[in-house]
Amino acid sequence: MAMVKKILWGLLTLGLAGVTGWMGVTEVMSICTDSSLWKSGVPSPDCHVSGKVSTQKFLNSYTLNVSYHDADGGAHEGKTEFRSFTSVDEKKSPEVKYDAKNPSRYVLSWSLDPIGGRWAAAVLFLIVTPLFLIGTVAIFRDKKAAAAPAPPAKDGPPPGSVA
Repeated sequence: MAMVKKILWGLLTLGLAGVTGWMGVTEVMSICTDSSLWKSGVPSPDCHVSGKVSTQKFLNSYTLNVSYHDADGGAHEGKTEFRSFTSVDEKKSPEVKYDAKNPSRYVLSWSLDPIGGRWAAAVLFLIVTPLFLIGTVAIFRDKKAAAAPAPPAKDGPPPGSVA
């Protein structure tokens, strides 16, 4: 039974390490991509945003549906998802910028408003990942080897003793 518990706890911590690592890396990539496109993108003449925000303790997760038009009048829609410790100011009108070469690639201003909170969330996920990996190693470490008795002393009195 102890071995089954050890394996289950090990798999749990390994799984958590994988999830937090994935979340951290994808969030960093998303922040970098969004920031770059915002600098070089073409402003859309209009946009509409709907969706939901879920808050768990201190982390806000945004799942937003975005529709907009490009300069030629072409209609586009997509989904934007991100996590942040800070909230989006929903009183502020959202804006969209898109890639002139690929108008279906876009960035929503609301995803960049809480940029500090997004970076903090990404860094937290990346810091927690190795902690879970260390926990996994600790769970699977063989404690019998650490508790093994010391090797027998060589012939003669131990060093520092009076014969």
